[in-house]
Amino acid sequence: MSLNRWAKLSIVISFGYTAVIFLMGNHITAYLSNQKSLLWITVSLTAVNILMLVSLFCRGRLNISLVLLNFAQIAIFCLLRIQIQHIQSETFFVKINFIYY
Repeated sequence: MSLNRWAKLSIVISFGYTAVIFLMGNHITAYLSNQKSLLWITVSLTAVNILMLVSLFCRGRLNISLVLLNFAQIAIFCLLRIQIQHIQSETFFVKINFIYY
């Protein structure tokens, strides 16, 4: 398979996963006793997407796949932030914000 096919597969999986979690996140987390599995899936998708972005950029394939993969990664970063906030307590983020300000 060419790299472009892998990138398209990664784009479809990333957008699909993000859409399912954003739209049905409460229903999915209600069935899971441990939400860290969703966090690990999100981290894994982030790692795969970053590897795809680096390999597409290094090979000079600047096409629509690279742009869509960037948008997918932005959505996954937003999802990752929300998942970390739900897994950690609110006081964790208050402490971090207090340190930076």
